[in-house]
Amino acid sequence: MSSAVAGLATAPVAAAHFNQIPHFGLVANILSVPLMGVVIIPAAVLAACFWPIGLHWLGLKIMEPAINWILAVADYVANLPGALSHIWSPAPSVLPLLAFGCLWGVLWQGKARFVGLLPVACSFALWANSPRPELIVDETGSLIGVLTLEGRHVSKIRGNSFAAMSWLENDGDPVAQNVAFARRGFLTNGKRHIVELDGMVVFHATGKTAGAEAVADCRDADLVVVNVKVTEAEHCRLYDLSRLRKTGSLAFYRRNGSLEVETARARQGARLWSQ
Repeated sequence: MSSAVAGLATAPVAAAHFNQIPHFGLVANILSVPLMGVVIIPAAVLAACFWPIGLHWLGLKIMEPAINWILAVADYVANLPGALSHIWSPAPSVLPLLAFGCLWGVLWQGKARFVGLLPVACSFALWANSPRPELIVDETGSLIGVLTLEGRHVSKIRGNSFAAMSWLENDGDPVAQNVAFARRGFLTNGKRHIVELDGMVVFHATGKTAGAEAVADCRDADLVVVNVKVTEAEHCRLYDLSRLRKTGSLAFYRRNGSLEVETARARQGARLWSQ
């Protein structure tokens, strides 16, 4: 029962941060947690007490089979069919609203505690409708990702893999980068990409010639993104390497019938370690 309660309490937080929902965690806990309390922790205390006289190996030997059992259980449960499902990241307001509703239900007395179900239901509704960015640009300007009906399409088959992986996980769609690359979300011509979103034309170019192309593209595009420094372009909404280093990654959301940009620096806020 304690494992079930703890699992239910932490599941939304874990899903929000790791974009995963394990289905058999309770089974794994039932098979593993008793050994943790009965064998592993006492043996660890024994090893610590015997350490000064060189007999700590006795405690470690007692721990070994129990730890191997827990690892085997974790491996077995993780590989069961349907053991895991994925979910997209929620809006920032979801977890506080969910926590408020759950606390109300736990702490309030009488029938009024059921009022807590209302914010809980609202939090899940908000989660289900949390917006995903239509276009994402990484902080180096080398990779972009466009949301399509098939999922997010990324502009490179390899390279910038950490950014690509993070985007796909936050979409609840952790496919391999080459799979996301195979989706078609924009026109591609070598290292040059053209994206059309709600009447907004975005040009993205990488490589040594990207800077020269950016100057020419400014006449035809609403937004130009390149992974090099550009000094000649004027009267152009341009994100070159210099500007991206100040703004961080970019995310374009569809709001109020238009695309609005949110920068990583703006989301991060003014921190002592980031000014």
